[in-house]
Amino acid sequence: MKQYFRLYLTLVLCVFFRAACAMTSPWEVTLGYGNGNLVGFDHSNGVLEWQGALGYFPDNWTYGDFQLGGQFSTARLEGNAVTGPNNLTIGAISPVIRWSFLTTPTVQPFLEAGVGVGAFSGTQFDGRSFGSVFTFRDFFGVGLRTNTRYPMVFGVDILHYSNASLAAPNPGITMPVLGYMGVCF
Repeated sequence: MKQYFRLYLTLVLCVFFRAACAMTSPWEVTLGYGNGNLVGFDHSNGVLEWQGALGYFPDNWTYGDFQLGGQFSTARLEGNAVTGPNNLTIGAISPVIRWSFLTTPTVQPFLEAGVGVGAFSGTQFDGRSFGSVFTFRDFFGVGLRTNTRYPMVFGVDILHYSNASLAAPNPGITMPVLGYMGVCF
């Protein structure tokens, strides 16, 4: 519970101690958290993922209901395997496409998807071996962006990290649900 309170407090402080934004705020800073079982891992009960991301979604990259953008993310996985490293850090950069299926003056729900490249901090995690530190990061999600005086973004993503069989072995990592929230500026 303390972790949720710290995350919430950080976001509230970011919102209230920054200058007022225009409704077209292209930058997003988000914090995400996932807790659950990694798909395909035998002993992954209770794996945690923390993610921080910086996104850029400028208005001039909007085409109809579609918006192009980019995202730099860093994630930390914390596992509980009996053998092998239980922590893994991941850095990635991804182009992102968003489809806003309903836009009102105050809220903008969207579907998003992206595929990018990244790197693991090592080749071992939670009893699994990866063939390389190089990885692809792909994700799909749904979110909501508020267009108010203090714009915010909320969402849920499904993430997958894999080296696309460029190196063996390639077990990949799939985080079924990662929730995030952030501020726009």
